This record gives sequence, structure tokens and C-alpha cells, in this order.
Amino acid sequence: MARKSKYGALTSYFSRQTDESITVTIDALENILGFKLPPSAHQRTWWANTPGAPQARAWTAAGYRANGFHGNAVTFTKAELWAGEKRSGRPPNPAMNPASKKPARKIVLPPAHTAPPRPIYETAATRYQAAAPAPKGSPSVGMIGTGNLGGAILQGIAESGGLHASSICIYDKDAEKTAALAREYGFRVAESEAGAAETPIVIVAVKPTQLPDVLRQINASLEEKRPLVVSTAAGWSLAQIGAHLPVGTAVARIMPNLNAAVGESATVYSVNNFVNENQAAALELLLKTFGSAQKIDERSFDAHLAISGAGPAFAYLFADALARAGVRLGLPRAEAQAAAVQTLLGSAETLRASGLHPQELVDRVCSPGGITIEGVLKLEETGFASSVAQAVQAAFEKNKAL
Repeated sequence: MARKSKYGALTSYFSRQTDESITVTIDALENILGFKLPPSAHQRTWWANTPGAPQARAWTAAGYRANGFHGNAVTFTKAELWAGEKRSGRPPNPAMNPASKKPARKIVLPPAHTAPPRPIYETAATRYQAAAPAPKGSPSVGMIGTGNLGGAILQGIAESGGLHASSICIYDKDAEKTAALAREYGFRVAESEAGAAETPIVIVAVKPTQLPDVLRQINASLEEKRPLVVSTAAGWSLAQIGAHLPVGTAVARIMPNLNAAVGESATVYSVNNFVNENQAAALELLLKTFGSAQKIDERSFDAHLAISGAGPAFAYLFADALARAGVRLGLPRAEAQAAAVQTLLGSAETLRASGLHPQELVDRVCSPGGITIEGVLKLEETGFASSVAQAVQAAFEKNKAL
């Protein structure tokens, strides 16, 4: 996807703004971003005004120009108005609408600490507004199952603005879940599984044990509409899924993960021989609204599932282990966890951006006789790499047994 992991929420925020000038507090910016900004005024001004940086691209793409920080807030003005003020010889007035000379609407979001943690499919409540019309070629989608994974996918789609909420129809046996999602994002709610299956793409995001029953419920709709059926169920091959559907049904398997909620899922997919070019293109467009999408040979599916499907849990465990180690050294839990999370975020971004082998980056961090090499050697001594490999193998074997 085009957006960066740390600045996706910022891009989403600015893409929804229409005012000629907006002012956002530092607390609000940190709430949107999910991390602290540089502490000094000089560093903050640099952060806001560095051309080409991810954060600058977030508001520049939406047509805004940062006027710099003013006390505890930063003002953004529509670029064309900012340029007009500059040409006239007058400095930009962030509190004034340059066209009407009336005060512009001031937007101040609540700081992060004022709201308690919320379920993963509700975390966008303070950020989400109705999306602009969906891009040309965007598919209409039905979603059956809105649990942890289905909810994460829906949140990622909504936050990206890649599909208009009205083009998504959802169903879950738990009516409270669908009602909450409908209130949150504006999705349409179907009265049954069959009702959600009357769209060109139908995602079935239920547990593997529930899949046969759901497929049976939607068979009549599939016979008439001939959509692309997309399954998230582990352990179910394309052939096995197709055996429960009308002959000739287009079927795809996908394996996203919970990172879909923030638009960073590493999703792999495979399709059967009945999927046509238009359906394949629409599927990839859909998957890229909540992360990356990689088409693979189905024979590799189980291995990918063990890495990108189960991998987030392993990463969360590592983050927790780092944080607990910090607590052992006397750090407050929140402070240690924030440091661990940012370290993982930065390390992943560096690994992706550099294109280097992970071991080369390890060598760069390990100074001769330094502290890092001591920690690395201890990890090797206690079988860190072997433990990770065994965890992935265990996930792989369990999936094969399903």
C-alpha cells in the first residue's frame, strides 16, 4: 500500500478534511499517530516542515501545507491559500480563512489518555468519518462473520477509504456486532448469510468448523449471482471449498492477519480456475485496502499461514517480553511497552526500506565489545532462533491437521 505504517492514520485523517484551515493540538496529533512527537519546539517544526517525509506526504496529498507549530498546536492551511498569502507579501494567518477573513473552524481531537481502550473493531471511532466515493473499479463486498479477523478486515477497509461503506454488506449471528459496526462505519446489514452473499465478492470469515454450514446457507444465492467466494478458513483447500458450492463457482483463499485493522496485513491469496481476470483484479484491489497482497501457489499456503497468520502473535509475545524485561529493570510498564512497540515498528520499517538481510542489520547494531552483542549471544545461547522455528513448525503442523 502507498501509506506508511506509522502515518496511515494521519493520511486517513487529512483525506477527510475539507476546511480551508485547521488547527490540531499536539495531543491530538499524537493520538492520531499512536506515538509521541519530538519534544523540542525546533524538532517539532522540523518534523512538520520536512518536504517528502512520510508525515508531510500525508497532508500534502490532501492539499494542505503545515504552517509550523504554534505553542501546543500546529495549523494546516490549504496549499493554494497559503501560496496566495505568501505571494501577497503577508505571512499566513492560521486563525483566519484567507478568502472570507472569518475565523476558520478549529479542529481539536481529544488526547489519547482521555479514552479507555476499545475493542479492535471500534478503535476508529474518534477518527472515522464517511468516506469519499469509492475509487473507480472498487468492488461491492459482502462479509459473513465479523469476529476478530472479519472485524479487523472491515476496520482496515473503512479506514483506508478504498471502498465506500455503503458498498459493504455484513452479516453475523451476533446482531450486536453488526449493529456496532454499522453505527461505526455505515455498513449495510443483511438479515441472513444469503443476504450478504448477493454481492460480486463474498468474504466468508468464519471458523473452519462453521464453514460447511455457512456455504450451505448461501448456495442458492451463489447459483443465481455467481460471485467470487473468498474464504479465510485455515485448513480448507480451494478444492474442498468448491466441493460445497455450485459447480463452476469462483473461489479464493486468503490469509490476512489482525494487522488488517491498521492497514498492515501481510495477506496471501490463491484462486481456483474459475476466477476470471476481472474478479482477480477486484480481489487484489480489495486486499490492498487493508495491507499488502501476494498471490501464491496454493501449495505454499500452509507455510505462509504459519508465518504471516500466526506471526503477529509471536511478535506480540516478543514485544511483551521486551516490556517485562524493562519492568524488571525498574521502568514503569507503560513506558517500557511504548519503547518496545516503537522499537519493533522502527526495526520493521528499517528492514523493509533497506532491503538488507536481517543478519546484516544485526551486525550493524552490534558494536565490537558493545552491549548489544552480549544480548544477541545470550539469545543464541538460549535457543531464540530455534524456539521461533519450532513455533512456526508447530503452527504449520496444526494447520495441516485441521
